[in-house]
Amino acid sequence: MKAGWVETKLADAVTLNYGKALAKDQRSPEGSVPVYGANGVMDWSDHQLTEGPSLVIGRKGSAGEITRVDGPFWPSDVTYFTSHDQNRLNFDFMHYALSMLNLPSMARGVKPGINRNDVYGLTISLPPLEEQQRIVAVLDDAFEGLARARAHAEANLQNARDLFVQELGQIFSAGKHGWKKSTIEELCTIRSGTTVPKSQEKPSGDVPYVKVADMNLIENTGGILTSSRFLKMGDVSDRKIIPAGATIFPKRGGAIMTNKKRKVLKDICADLNVMAVIPGADIDEDFLHFFFLSLDMRKIGSGSAIPQINNYDIYPLSLSYPPDLNQQAQVAETLQILRDQTIHLTESYEIKLQDLDDLRQSLLQKAFAGELT
Repeated sequence: MKAGWVETKLADAVTLNYGKALAKDQRSPEGSVPVYGANGVMDWSDHQLTEGPSLVIGRKGSAGEITRVDGPFWPSDVTYFTSHDQNRLNFDFMHYALSMLNLPSMARGVKPGINRNDVYGLTISLPPLEEQQRIVAVLDDAFEGLARARAHAEANLQNARDLFVQELGQIFSAGKHGWKKSTIEELCTIRSGTTVPKSQEKPSGDVPYVKVADMNLIENTGGILTSSRFLKMGDVSDRKIIPAGATIFPKRGGAIMTNKKRKVLKDICADLNVMAVIPGADIDEDFLHFFFLSLDMRKIGSGSAIPQINNYDIYPLSLSYPPDLNQQAQVAETLQILRDQTIHLTESYEIKLQDLDDLRQSLLQKAFAGELT
């Protein structure tokens, strides 16, 4: 360890004070004092429990999440708030130190919570106060640059995603000259999934049995990659088979809000929470799939308690399309190229964001190992 640095228990440097519940009649949206929950401001009041600067740390719920507060505030009863000896510990240095400790990983229980005695048992390397201030100045300067780079990468990531969505919208919102217009009912067949006895589910077999959770296991083409459940062909009625080429999506519950659609690459059977749209003879399967990618299923479902998409929500949907199947396939091929490019761009920006996060963590590790010059 660097000369003058001391390895110290967190309990000897920082105090984690319990937050306190605030009565409803003491809360007001017009108040000037923020009331903090485990992951940020949850309400406002004219009453304060303590002055800043302090760190609010989630005790329950979003346990371990850290929020910096510089002015008066009220920490709720699901939080801790810090206090410390300013003659020994710089506040910004403490903020960086606690951020490096990954406190959320210490959460335990069904309703995740953090025991402050566990936090107190952690150790930090504590240099002299003047060195703490120097380290903070270096980190502040470095992180300001990282923040700018991150904001730029996030903007580029969103722009890349928006490009594909906008192109889909332009093609399918009005169609083009010479295109026909029909409803999904006129062009397609809708088939819902089915209930299969648990005893018929096998680890291998003839037909993949797909549930909504399996729709996360996909290739970049948007097709089903795998399923952990299979059925024997003799156990499945032909009427329950969803053929390759269909587009499937969740039809019930919160899964609708994921807005997922997948093209089926091989014949499958699906559970009751899945709806399939099967293209007829006049519509190309890839063209149909891109049409559904252009839709926001969250706006189609009905029912406030348990959202649900029914046949009568899908059948009236209007689709503009080239009358020739080859033309449809060409449009779909062009969209697939754009989609591939979008995936490549988003992956590159996601890698850049991860690299920036890794660099930030590396700088913190160097700072608290006394290696930051």
